[in-house]
Amino acid sequence: VQSALAFEKGRGGQVYFLHNRVSTIDHVARRLSELVPQCSFAVAHGQMAAREMEAIVERFARGEVDVLVSTTIVENG
Repeated sequence: VQSALAFEKGRGGQVYFLHNRVSTIDHVARRLSELVPQCSFAVAHGQMAAREMEAIVERFARGEVDVLVSTTIVENG
């Protein structure tokens, strides 16, 4: 995972990282950011307020975030 994230960052790409447990999603995002500190991270999940989630996903779409750690509810929505 570390090398894949670094590779995508190096080529100017982005990563959608799927983690399907809201209770541990922040921990996973923190751990990933420790592994690849050169990447910027954001977290989005279905238990967030709609406007907050929308703002995060829009930041990712604009390229302001390198890695979006998300649940499948965001992928499907």
